[in-house]
Amino acid sequence: MYGFEIRLILEEVTPLLERKLMIPSNITFKKLHEIISIVFNLDKNNKYNFIFDSINLDISDTGSFNRDIIDSRYEKIDKYFQAFNEITYKNDFWEITIEIEQKNYDKAYPQIISFKGQYNPVPEISSTNEFSEFIEMKKNNDVEFKFKFKRVSQLKIQEDLMVLFKVTYEIVDQKVVEVKTQKTLDNLLK
Repeated sequence: MYGFEIRLILEEVTPLLERKLMIPSNITFKKLHEIISIVFNLDKNNKYNFIFDSINLDISDTGSFNRDIIDSRYEKIDKYFQAFNEITYKNDFWEITIEIEQKNYDKAYPQIISFKGQYNPVPEISSTNEFSEFIEMKKNNDVEFKFKFKRVSQLKIQEDLMVLFKVTYEIVDQKVVEVKTQKTLDNLLK
């Protein structure tokens, strides 16, 4: 079984904000959008698109029921991720470079590999420049914020990803661990 290691880099933000994940194959671009929204705390209800510059292709949620149109709600990532090693994702004014590598992966849910950058965007921030400035001020304790600007919790993000993929989990030694089906309440009640 295979999946993809993806490196997500939030562009035009200093210092570097990077998230590395393993994701399963056979998911739609819409599901990938939901993963990225969780990982970077972006509004999943914003318009978004995946851009393949070299072939002038843009995949987004078209709202169309016409299956002849490429729509992120139905289009699977696999053939694109096997053909490209880098694409661009846009959500509102946020731009994220996605570096892709196919790997062996047997899980049906995403797994966080690594994080660079302690903070994620918050809804009150309206540009990448403003976000970079706030990170710098926060780092230097220069200002009190009117909004909650908290460090990224890798544990919380992994929990949210498990919920997104409807995977039963538990926290063991500060790690999210998949619960095998025999431990679920439904199986215990049989």
